[in-house]
Amino acid sequence: MTALQRSLPPDLISRVFSAFCAVIFGGLALGAFITPFLLHGVGLDATIALDAFVVPTVVLLVYPKLASLDRAAAALTAFLAPRVSFLAQLDIFAAASRPSLERLAQTADELVLEPGARLITEGETADALYVLLDGDLAVSARGEGRTSRPIRTMQAPAYVGEIGVLERVPRTATVTADTSARLLRISADNFYESLSGTSFTGAFVASMSSRLAKTHPSRSITVPQQRYEAELQMAETQEV
Repeated sequence: MTALQRSLPPDLISRVFSAFCAVIFGGLALGAFITPFLLHGVGLDATIALDAFVVPTVVLLVYPKLASLDRAAAALTAFLAPRVSFLAQLDIFAAASRPSLERLAQTADELVLEPGARLITEGETADALYVLLDGDLAVSARGEGRTSRPIRTMQAPAYVGEIGVLERVPRTATVTADTSARLLRISADNFYESLSGTSFTGAFVASMSSRLAKTHPSRSITVPQQRYEAELQMAETQEV
C-alpha cells in the first residue's frame, strides 16, 4: 500500500485504492463462495492443499511486477528525500505526515530566478505558495498605504505566499529575487489536497498573523483560527 501511495499520481490514488479494495473484497467473497463446494467435492485435506499451493503460485506469477513497482517507488523516495527533509524543517509543514510531504515534494515544480526577477505581484490571485531553497528574496508592499515600502528580506530556508493561499485572498505583497534564487512552487490545489485535515502549529499561526499585520493591519487571519477554535471546542466538549 505504501508503494502504491508513493508511485501513483495524487489524482489517481483514490481511484486505484477503490479498485484495490474492490479486488480484496471480491477475493474474500469468491473464497467464501467456492470453499463449501471444494469441501463437499474433494474434502478438507485437498481444499487445504489447494490453498497451500494455488495462492503462492499466483503470488509468484505477479511478483516480478510487484518487485518492479517496489523498485520504482524506492527510487522515487530516494529522489524526493532531500525535498522532503527540507519541507519537514519548515513550521508550516511541522504537523504534516511523511506521505503528505512526499506528495507535496513530488508535485512541486522547481523554479530558478535571476536577481531582480519578480516572483509575486501584490494584488494578483494567490494560486501557489513557494518554498525558498537557495538565495534571498525581497518583500515589499503597498498594503493599506499609498506607496510601496520594503517589508523584509527572506533567506533560505523559508516560504512565501502562504497568506494568500490559506486565506484565499489576493497577494498581500510583492516578492522579487534579491539574488539568484531556487524555489519549489506548490500549487494551491496540491497544498489543500495534501494537507487536508492537517493542523497548523501555534508558532506558525502567530508568525502568519504578524506578517499580515505589517501590510494589512485591519485584517486578521481566519482559516487557521477557525480550525484551532473548532479543535479547542471539541477538546473542551470531550473533557466535559
